[in-house]
Amino acid sequence: HVMKVLPFEKPIQEKHQTIPGALALLGLEPKDIDVVVNSHFHFDHCGGNKYFPHAKKICHRTEVPQACNPQPFEHLGYSDLSFSAEAAEARGATAQLLEGTTRANSTFEGIDGDVELARGVKLISTPGHSIGHYSLLVEFPKRKPIMFTIDAAYTQKSL
Repeated sequence: HVMKVLPFEKPIQEKHQTIPGALALLGLEPKDIDVVVNSHFHFDHCGGNKYFPHAKKICHRTEVPQACNPQPFEHLGYSDLSFSAEAAEARGATAQLLEGTTRANSTFEGIDGDVELARGVKLISTPGHSIGHYSLLVEFPKRKPIMFTIDAAYTQKSL
């Protein structure tokens, strides 16, 4: 698990900065969320899945197989397998699974290519950082669109 390798990376957060805390500011609870989209399966992008065991989970179809059998240089990125019984079983890391996590409640809908989630909200396939990396494009009727590059580009200079 990543905390054994990078113990200094654990975030320091106030309650309102956590996923449940941020949802509460909007008058919501984790149980109100029906769908979770993971840009990719690196530990810092899927760790919040634990708050949504009931929600439908979506990712690129290549991410679960890659988490099951990563290249040597990818082991750290795919070090937290608590979100996927399939990946944890494949890597002999079932001790990481959160209590109650099974294949039935940790299955992902694998998608491929660019996908429109809702009108004006599109997942754009941007492989490179990981094999199945997605960025998010949000289009508005009366303003310029916003592209959330996630880990495809860390800085404006990268664009």
